[in-house]
Amino acid sequence: MSERLKNFPISFFAVVMGLAGTTIAWHRAEDLLGWTSGISICLLGVSSLIFVGILAVYALKAFRYPEEIRNEFKNITKLSFSPQFL
Repeated sequence: MSERLKNFPISFFAVVMGLAGTTIAWHRAEDLLGWTSGISICLLGVSSLIFVGILAVYALKAFRYPEEIRNEFKNITKLSFSPQFL
């Protein structure tokens, strides 16, 4: 587990971006079509939980392996994924 945590990439926050986009699309569709299904609310909850989960794992990585975080932010390829978190 320790090696997996050490290599946990910041790019995992892209999952949250995709889910949030899907949530927004569902919300807009519900508004346009007059649906009251609540799917967008469920998706918002799922997206939020996944964000909190990924954030917790990444925070643990930052606590245990701060040097790996610094290396990620020095790597120009990996650096392009950091705005997904912010």
